[in-house]
Amino acid sequence: MLLRNKFNYRMNDSKILKKLMSIRVKISGITTLEALNACIKHGVSYLGVVFYDNSPRNMSFNHAYEFAQIIPPNIKKVAVVVKPDKNLIKEIQHSFNPDYYQLDDNEPFEQAEYLSSKHNLKLIKTVYVGSSLDNNLLQSFEPYVEGFLFEAQANNSFYIQQPENTFDWGLVRNASTQKFKILSGGINKFNVCDAVRESGVNIINASSTLEGSPGIKDVEVLEDFLRLTKIEFSN
Repeated sequence: MLLRNKFNYRMNDSKILKKLMSIRVKISGITTLEALNACIKHGVSYLGVVFYDNSPRNMSFNHAYEFAQIIPPNIKKVAVVVKPDKNLIKEIQHSFNPDYYQLDDNEPFEQAEYLSSKHNLKLIKTVYVGSSLDNNLLQSFEPYVEGFLFEAQANNSFYIQQPENTFDWGLVRNASTQKFKILSGGINKFNVCDAVRESGVNIINASSTLEGSPGIKDVEVLEDFLRLTKIEFSN
């Protein structure tokens, strides 16, 4: 009840409501047709599919191809990858044809430069945020990426993060970049208002907080989250 009351208070703040009505939502790690259809129904802006064997959200190329036939052109497809080689990129291009590749936090800027210049790929760079934000790191990637996804430092791996993992969202507001910014890490229906207000972003990402079990989205929770963030008002 305490969380619900706090949330209702936030929703009554007109400035936050205005911000919420302009945000775009990225749902990452979809693996089922039910989750995909829910995302399409509620008009998400980005859909992330994971291509990494060690992730519980890993998707086969055949499955990705089926998804790609369903996703409408107004929703941007994002391939989430870890140190992709040219063979993996070839398979992903053939099966999923993503609009963006989301690189892991551990990818060096030389990899981003190579993928951007040699393969002409549009990139989103994941950046883990702890107690501070490294603006020098952002500047090194700036020439090669379209945007940054700011993520909480997980206990074990980005791909098996715990839903409660968050960070000081206010750090993102002062991030030194002209590229688009995506806020991620433990975002759910109870904290999304605070996340938007404190970070100043207009794109949010959610994944593990919407799951009933690792890799499987709870469609009821997913739809509740999308309705609440007023995704139907997104551009």
